[in-house]
Amino acid sequence: MRLRPRAEVFIFKRNRVLCARHKEHGHEYTVFPGGGVDSGESARSAAIREGFEEAGRRVINCTVAHAPSVQIWSEEYKKRREQWKDEYEGSFTYWMTGSSSDNPIPPAYRHPDYEPNMDWHPVKEVIEQLKKELNGDWKDDVAVRLKVLETHLNMQKKAEVSAEFSGLLFRRPEYMGPGPMLLKQRSPLVRLNPDTPTGTFKPGRIEA
Repeated sequence: MRLRPRAEVFIFKRNRVLCARHKEHGHEYTVFPGGGVDSGESARSAAIREGFEEAGRRVINCTVAHAPSVQIWSEEYKKRREQWKDEYEGSFTYWMTGSSSDNPIPPAYRHPDYEPNMDWHPVKEVIEQLKKELNGDWKDDVAVRLKVLETHLNMQKKAEVSAEFSGLLFRRPEYMGPGPMLLKQRSPLVRLNPDTPTGTFKPGRIEA
């Protein structure tokens, strides 16, 4: 079985993701920047290139989002892709993730493959749309997209809880209201190591 190698990139901005929504043959589906991996090109380089060509963004911090997966093409899709119908039976996708600027590059510098409908959408809304696509011809790819987006959403929630908890530690007692934290007139000073990665909060020495 011959599979077409391709790379797809999820570009996130907090609780939003860059994608486009298309409608074809009565079905609505979600498209993320992605395409074929050229000969001699790495999956990471392909994802960065596709982000530039289709979304007009310079992708940074590009890394692996999920293990590669296989999608067997339907006969209907093969008919619509005459150039591949006798060469490939499906695709082998490398899933990447990264970030970029809010706005695309100026029109004068955009690639001919630029997708004008590519825009920021709330991750929650995209997840709900992808759930409707699970019964379609691309169910294997859609399942991976769902998993990546749900993982990102869960990580965002944990980061928000961690930030809220850190805020409570630094807040003075008069703003915290009555409770067991009101033990002293002054709040304790918590010294943090600035090199500690986000999400692995470890308080250092506490001074009264």
